[in-house]
Formats: sequence, C-alpha cells, structure tokens
Amino acid sequence: MSWLLVFACTGSPDGPATDCATLTPPLRAECVLSTLESNPDPALCALVEGDAANECHFRIAEHTDNPARCKEAGPHADACRLHIFSQRLTSWLPMDAPLPQIADLAPEYMNAVGLSPQDPRPWSATWRTVLASRHPLDRSTCKALPSALQQAACLHTGIALFHDQLTRAASLGTDLCRGPLPPSLAHAPDPDLEHALKRRRENDLCEPSPLPPPPGAPQ
Repeated sequence: MSWLLVFACTGSPDGPATDCATLTPPLRAECVLSTLESNPDPALCALVEGDAANECHFRIAEHTDNPARCKEAGPHADACRLHIFSQRLTSWLPMDAPLPQIADLAPEYMNAVGLSPQDPRPWSATWRTVLASRHPLDRSTCKALPSALQQAACLHTGIALFHDQLTRAASLGTDLCRGPLPPSLAHAPDPDLEHALKRRRENDLCEPSPLPPPPGAPQ
C-alpha cells in the first residue's frame, strides 16, 4: 500500500468515504476494500464499480453477518451466502451429534441464508466443518446419511479435507514421509485416504534429496 493510500485511509475529518473518494480509481478501490473491516459502511461501495463493488458488498455482508446483503455482490452472491453459512455452522449445529441428526437440522439454516438444500455446496461446507471437528477422520460415518447427495458430498469432502490437512502439516515442516502420520492426521482405515496419501508422497510431500545417496545406501 502506498503512502498516499495510507494517508487517505487513516483519517480526514470528513470520514473514510470522503478520504477514498479523493483517490484515483485503482487506489480508490484498494482504499475502500481496506477500510471495510473497521468501517463496513455500505456508502463506500458506491465509490467503486464492477468487481470491486461486488467485492465491497461481499465483505460488508461478511463483516456484518448479514446474508441479505449478498444479493448486492453480483456473481459472487452465492459464494457470499455460502461463506456466511460456513461461518455460522459451529454455532448453529451440534458438532458432536450423529451425522443423520445434523442432516435433519442443516436445511433450515441453509434456507435462512438463501441457499438450497438441493445444492451440494452447503452440504460440502457442513460436512467439512463436522469432519474437521472429529478425530480421527472417519468417512465411514458418511454412509449413514439419508440421501445420495449428502453421502457423496460428505465422502468427497472428507478426501478434500485430508488433502488440506496434509498440505497444512507439510507447510509447518511436519515429516510426512517416514513412519505413521502424526496424531493430528490420524484417520480410520480408509483405502481412498491411503491412496491419497500415497499419491501425495510420490508427487509433492516427499521431494527427493538433491544430494547423492551415501555409499552403501539402498537405491
């Protein structure tokens, strides 16, 4: 962020909207978006156009936890609703309840933010949050769900969650190449997760050493 933008967004007596309005369009958009977290004022969105305006409304809906504002986010409206739905899940749903019980409760909350229970995306968000809260990761619980859509969303989300957990652990320097996985990555017996781990070890988790092996080491 340039010194001009810092100056403009840190305060004139007339407020943030006036500050941002004095800037050229590219800097104005950056100023508006950077101001929203501390001041989610819808008037700021009138200062920008196009995707910057859509993003402005998206962030206001997020910061104010108001899905009704998502309709102003243009092509990002559904993503906005899904984001707010995901933010609310842990306070809405009993994370330790059996999955079929959660499946009975979730549609009411999907409808509350303007999402359809026939859309697999809110189900994927639901099962990602639920599965991430449980250890070890156990996709077999997905098979108890009442509909094929819910089961498929849960099973696929479990694999995506495991991939993200592996990536996060690797970024923190965890050795994922030798021996069993750390407790944080424990999972119930699952051929699909074992296959995912094998592929990740072959492709990006276990890069070969740039140094030649020592004399006598197995090839």
